[in-house]
Amino acid sequence: MDHRRDRLRAYTTTPPGPAALRTAAQLGWCLATSEEHELADLPDAMAQAEELARTARHVGSTSWGTGRAGWTGRGPPRRSLGPDAAVARLLLDPVGEDDAEVRRALRTWLRENGSWDRAARALGIHRNTLRRLVGEAERLLERDLGDPLERARLVLAFAAVDGE
Repeated sequence: MDHRRDRLRAYTTTPPGPAALRTAAQLGWCLATSEEHELADLPDAMAQAEELARTARHVGSTSWGTGRAGWTGRGPPRRSLGPDAAVARLLLDPVGEDDAEVRRALRTWLRENGSWDRAARALGIHRNTLRRLVGEAERLLERDLGDPLERARLVLAFAAVDGE
């Protein structure tokens, strides 16, 4: 373990499990883990985790899912996945593949700059249906979509994920 100012670094043999993430969420901590590395590659592992933590702080609130923990996801990210895309995937995870209709509606609404009519036309649905779907996305993401900064974060997250 290494403690510097408001940062605590811990070197572990396995990523944090669900119980550790719940505890971190309750404490309001941001956890960032690197891909698995050999001991000789520890500096690279630390650089990767620190970059992910910086990106998580840049994104803003580290609230993903039900807790308040930022981490690399369910296990280490794929090697091709950069820190920005890793954080973006975490940010968008609550509206994942299981909620494809909600995710598609949110993405389209954001691309149409919040225009209910244009986004509804693009999706081929009624604007009230779109409002319901975007409201569901807001609830799942636990973010205020009335806040332009939150919308901008989501636009950037979709761009990072779409660019994978």
